Amino acid sequence: MLVLARVFAPTCFLECICASVVGYVRVCACASPCAFSRVTLACACLAGEGHPGDSKNYNECIRHETMRVAVCDMLDGKCPCPEALWSVMEKSFLEYYDFYEGVCKERLHLQGQTMQDPFGEKRGHFDYQSLLARLQATQQRLRERCRLEDNDADTDSDTSSSGTDPDSQGSSKP
Repeated sequence: MLVLARVFAPTCFLECICASVVGYVRVCACASPCAFSRVTLACACLAGEGHPGDSKNYNECIRHETMRVAVCDMLDGKCPCPEALWSVMEKSFLEYYDFYEGVCKERLHLQGQTMQDPFGEKRGHFDYQSLLARLQATQQRLRERCRLEDNDADTDSDTSSSGTDPDSQGSSKP
């Protein structure tokens, strides 16, 4: 989870200060003015100061990258995850699917635009069409698995509650 914190939260940890969406800047006694200015900009953005639009741009980058990595990549198995969290992630995904879908659909107008990272990092382009397709495929896969598991559970309960016992020849008697 430290990796996700490092990716998505401008937070202090150990001797590092997270100063961008994905990367981080090491801060030490010999920090360069460039690194210091990036940290200052990070704090200003979080405080709603800095250049007009920095906070909005930062939030859009975070929103896209969170959907891509913390939702899609996690459920596609691209990021390591403890086995115990899988069922929680899958259940939460199905509960929040409508929200995730709405976020992507509301931002389809950003499709193909360059992400404007206020920290000067190249983040690529918004790709909400791809995220929407991944969300839909994940939902379909999880719902199908739930349906199959429900059918298996129904089949198991039908055979165990039939009230018949097989005899030694394999036929059933009530």
